[in-house]
Amino acid sequence: MKLTIMIPTGVIYDKQIKKVTVETNNGRYTLLPNHIDFITLVVPGIIDLEQENNSHVFIAADEGVLVKQKDNVWVSLRNAVKGGELGSLQTTVDEHYRTISEKEQKNRTSIARLERDMAQSIYEFEKAK
Repeated sequence: MKLTIMIPTGVIYDKQIKKVTVETNNGRYTLLPNHIDFITLVVPGIIDLEQENNSHVFIAADEGVLVKQKDNVWVSLRNAVKGGELGSLQTTVDEHYRTISEKEQKNRTSIARLERDMAQSIYEFEKAK
C-alpha cells in the first residue's frame, strides 16, 4: 500500500509500505493493505511505518487526519518530524521544536516592534491634529 504523509510545508513521506500504525482519537490502529476504507482523526503520537524491506520508520506526529482508500493512505498533519530509530526520535523532535520556538520568538519580536511603531505613529498623528 502507498503511504503519503503531508504537512503544510510539503510531503515528508511518500513510499510503499507493508503496514502503518497510528494513534487516533479512537485508539491505536494498524492498517494493512486489505483494511477497509475509512477516515479518522490523528492525535499527537508516534506513527510506525513498516516498509517493504521490513525496516521501520518512526514519525512524531501532531494532530491531523488519515484517509485510507483502496491501496492508498494519505495522512495530513499540522506538524511532523521524521526520525530513523525510535530511541533518537526524541532528540530529533527536541531539535525541531527548538528551531520552531526560536523562529516564533523572532516573529513575535518583529510583530511587537511593528505594533509599537504603529502605536507611536498613531499617537504622533493624533498629537499633530
